[in-house]
Amino acid sequence: MKNGKEDWIKGMSLLRNPVFIHINLAPSQPLDHTMYYAGSPHVSSNDSIIAVTTDDGMNDGAPDGIGLYDANTLSYLRSIDGGGGWGITLCGPIGAEVIVTNFSPFVLEFRRGQTTQIQRFHHNRNPHGIPIIGCETHLIALVGNTILLYRVTSGASMLVLSQTVTLGRDWQHNEGMATNLISWGEDKTHIVVFHCVSNIRHNFDDDDDDTVPSAEMCIYHLDTETDRLSLTLRIHPGILLSAVSLSDDFVIGCSKNKKIHVWDRHSSQKKPFILCDVEEDKELGNWNIIHPLHLSCCGHMLVSTSHLGCALCVWNISTGELLRKYNHAEEDRYVDLISDGGMDVCSMVHLKQLNAYLCTDGYMNIWSFPTNQSQRNMALSIRRREDDLRASNIAQRRARDGEE
Repeated sequence: MKNGKEDWIKGMSLLRNPVFIHINLAPSQPLDHTMYYAGSPHVSSNDSIIAVTTDDGMNDGAPDGIGLYDANTLSYLRSIDGGGGWGITLCGPIGAEVIVTNFSPFVLEFRRGQTTQIQRFHHNRNPHGIPIIGCETHLIALVGNTILLYRVTSGASMLVLSQTVTLGRDWQHNEGMATNLISWGEDKTHIVVFHCVSNIRHNFDDDDDDTVPSAEMCIYHLDTETDRLSLTLRIHPGILLSAVSLSDDFVIGCSKNKKIHVWDRHSSQKKPFILCDVEEDKELGNWNIIHPLHLSCCGHMLVSTSHLGCALCVWNISTGELLRKYNHAEEDRYVDLISDGGMDVCSMVHLKQLNAYLCTDGYMNIWSFPTNQSQRNMALSIRRREDDLRASNIAQRRARDGEE
């Protein structure tokens, strides 16, 4: 752990039984109306708010547009018109955030208050849109084979382009696809970028990963004072990835078949193990896989979503050992695992105030790992609130059915 005792306490908390919270009640509807974000809901958070959007406007009880929630209490705040799409991130200081959504493979929308701006890109061939990540000072987008670094401003422009960085080669018209991925390191001073151009058109009946010699993972340091990204490491993984993450000592990638690969950040060597939380005979076939795993590093520990449905896994990255698997969504009968007819996790974000991981699969499922009594009290209070709402929901529904 990089920060000594503080990180040790956080790491140990991941091994203790968490406080599980399931939010499925509509914030602006009668109590007997459940909330469901249809399609593929995506979530982002800072220390103040949580923002949720989806690529499907046919929500069942969920707020239209972008739903905003309090990051401390998980209470619904309001919704913002518009939005939608394949990704969302927050950048800028608290209270003056810019909400950025990836509306399509060619469009980014920037929102602050009542102001909305649209930027179009005509040469992005990533079928999953434009990867975006944000922090208090910057927004980073990956378009085609180019990293775009924006500085957040307080003026009407909201964002100003500071730097462009070219990766590998660009997509050509006769090639099958381009794959771009981007993720923060633990303290948001570094990023990891995956870029791949391939003429392979995927055969989803093949259980093996596609071999792509052109694939590369690059780690950059972000200097927030000079608005510059500088390359510190390049690794050629040789396989197509669907998610990446970065710790102080490891680079982590998830392949298209929902298996986790690990590279040593210092030697660039690949670890001899591949991580998967289910036995081989229970793995999904490639034709059943829609969403990739979602990853979050904490020292030598990795938090990931499950190969099967809405569960949370905690790994020892250095040894490949699965330390814990939390199936609360299944055990509490809120969400079944995919193998039992359940749903997959579309997005995951870490909530600092609750030391929690929020996973969206249509509903909002939160695992809180309290590191002090204040966090535990807040998490338990939120769970009681949701339980009380569900009890009122049931009572109201029974009363209505009795009248009928």
